[in-house]
Amino acid sequence: LSDAQASIFCTADLVTPYGTHSIVIGKISEIIVGGLVAPLLYQDGRYTVGLGEGIDWVVPI
Repeated sequence: LSDAQASIFCTADLVTPYGTHSIVIGKISEIIVGGLVAPLLYQDGRYTVGLGEGIDWVVPI
């Protein structure tokens, strides 16, 4: 998503069947955080929006 607050790129490292589903364990290759970060936070029984800081960075793994 082009305007997501964060993107995590990974490859499937292990896929394990469980009943009618599969559990996928991923290996992270890259994390991108960009734009104005204002996450929805839950603290002390209420929701709030973070202050937000203009950051744009990539974390190589």
